[in-house]
Amino acid sequence: PIKTIYIILDAINYDNFIQSKGYKKYLNIENSYTFKAFAPSTVTGSSLPSLITLQPVLTHMIGDYNEWFYSPKLECLPPDLKTIAEILKDKSEYSEAYTSFSKSMPFYNYYRGFNIYNSRCTGNNYSPSAVDLLNINLLENSHIHNQLNSSFLFAHDIGGHPPVFPNTNLYTNKLNSTESSYNYSIEISLNKVNSLINQLKSVNQFDNTNIIITSDHTESYPGFSKDKYHLYPSRIKVPIYIKTAQNINHEELIKLNDREHLFPSSFLLSKLINIIYNIDLNYPQYSFKNICWLSSVYKYPLRELIYTLGFDNKNQVYISVIISTDILKNKNNKFLLEDLEIYYLKDQHLLKITNNIDKNRIKNSFESYVRSCRQYNSTPSKQGDQIFI
Repeated sequence: PIKTIYIILDAINYDNFIQSKGYKKYLNIENSYTFKAFAPSTVTGSSLPSLITLQPVLTHMIGDYNEWFYSPKLECLPPDLKTIAEILKDKSEYSEAYTSFSKSMPFYNYYRGFNIYNSRCTGNNYSPSAVDLLNINLLENSHIHNQLNSSFLFAHDIGGHPPVFPNTNLYTNKLNSTESSYNYSIEISLNKVNSLINQLKSVNQFDNTNIIITSDHTESYPGFSKDKYHLYPSRIKVPIYIKTAQNINHEELIKLNDREHLFPSSFLLSKLINIIYNIDLNYPQYSFKNICWLSSVYKYPLRELIYTLGFDNKNQVYISVIISTDILKNKNNKFLLEDLEIYYLKDQHLLKITNNIDKNRIKNSFESYVRSCRQYNSTPSKQGDQIFI
């Protein structure tokens, strides 16, 4: 029997997560592992497709920025790209999801595979939050959940997403710094997770349950703008945490804990699911010619270009490739060098690469990565091309 709870805490970075009181007090326990990884994108709408399908998605479902929810042009999950709930359909007797952001509304097809998909388009303004509701469900229906041999529960919660919970100094009646309020929001989120843990312990389900926690991107401090280049490593360095059930192969988890390598979070998450459920989720190769491809996002507001971030192990430097959305969407296209703008990324500055040998190596690596992703139907389809049920 396998029970898993998968939680996305919005906008939490790796460093603040592991330094938080909540992590040290509630999560850093026996049979737990914490990995550093790179989120699929810098904004929620771009990251969710990968975090819910465990596949890198080349052109992202962010249709609500350009099209309204009911538009036939709205980009959504294609039928062949399965959600985790669909992947685990034969492994779980029951699955349920709790979400609270517009980017996870059913229009994007993330509901597929779940027995129940609870969606509230309210973000950080809704209380109780997604994790609260999950906990309430476990509390009120413990007699049902305890009878299940297997289940998969998912929550996309507020985490540290703005508007953060204000950390007010009661003695001076002044608001503490933005970073202090951000950290305070993380503590509140982890307190909610601790309540969930205590509920599982109270019904003797904690030792039988895998708990996975990650984030979709890091903090959004004042001044952050999608209209500027923002695909920086610091924006996407997120935690992947797992507290395992008793019957998990720890040797396989230890092998994943390689501090010297850079991992896309969707890759590590797919490996965790492989280990937990003893299945073989194929994941596109993401490293070619000594370059790891980690994350991508549209250039806003027009979304005519897509940025992709990689790490060049040969020169030990981050690189950024810029390509036309139309070229990337056309599955039959082969890239020419002039189709790409290629930059080194140093101290949040883009430096154009002029060395043709390096440019060609990066171009060939990126083309191989795209070809690898295209094998797994990683391009969205239009809502009007599907029958919405």
